[in-house]
Amino acid sequence: MTNYLSEKGLPIKSELEGAGVHWNCICESENARVSIYSCDLSYMRDNKGNIEEFIVSFFLEDNEISCGRSYNRKKVIESVENWVLKKSKSELYTNFSFVDKGLRTIKQLEENWLIKYPNLKKSNRVIDNHGSGIIRFEINNIVRACWFTTTGENKKLSISFSIDECILFESVAKNDEIAEVLNRFLIKKESLSSLSKEFNWIISNDLVKAYENGNGIEGEFIDSWNSITRFYEEINGDYINDVLSFISNLRSKGFDKTLRAGQSLYTFILSKSRRHGLMENQKYLAFSFQKDKMIIRNNKNEEMSFNKIELNSEVESLLNTLNQQSIE
Repeated sequence: MTNYLSEKGLPIKSELEGAGVHWNCICESENARVSIYSCDLSYMRDNKGNIEEFIVSFFLEDNEISCGRSYNRKKVIESVENWVLKKSKSELYTNFSFVDKGLRTIKQLEENWLIKYPNLKKSNRVIDNHGSGIIRFEINNIVRACWFTTTGENKKLSISFSIDECILFESVAKNDEIAEVLNRFLIKKESLSSLSKEFNWIISNDLVKAYENGNGIEGEFIDSWNSITRFYEEINGDYINDVLSFISNLRSKGFDKTLRAGQSLYTFILSKSRRHGLMENQKYLAFSFQKDKMIIRNNKNEEMSFNKIELNSEVESLLNTLNQQSIE
């Protein structure tokens, strides 16, 4: 970049900083500026595609006007020259398809969906720029919502479905079927289990069924226990089988239907939290495991230590006390 600007004698100052596979270049002239973040991808195992990616942000008076991602070094350099000298967003759009590609992709899709299914205009639609060329588009109708996150590079969209702010599943959608599914799920309030019979990318899992049966919160709790079980199954350790047996015994007592399971590093945490994460002063029990040892700590930092990882009467009493708390 600096060599190109120097050879052309352009009135653009440039600075380069970074190390290893991460570099950042700033080019500016008067009130226009471009930030180029570059990452060398050649170190990635089995990478057979592009070897470097550029995230390019275009500024005017310190305000980001546009952003995009590209693997084409030549186009990136040309876009810098174009912006700094002409300061025209329309010129960028005309000459460089990677600029705001995610934003332009979503806006075009939204326009097409509303033409095909005008009832979708009854929904709330929000486009959120997360930075670095990442665009999040949410479309919702009261408690039902769908959203997409894209840079515009992927031809297929990854879509998430939620009810009452609970993510039920994520799937790769078929673009020519999205509008119909959105209309039927958000506007007509059709069930996902019925839609899954027509559209093979719609998933009817246990959490979906729990919400459709009116047991959404219980379904969320059970799903958290499924996740924590998978987490410990992937850990190597001479005490892990005891931990998994302990978790299984807790589930057999029905605690997976009334408590949320989570973890912090390798610590197993139970609470009455509706969502992932703990609020300040919220009651919880944290279980730390070692070989032939289990330490339980509560939100007041009080501890109990046991010489065996097992569900005994004392542990069950602690859990029953925690169960008396309201869901937060």
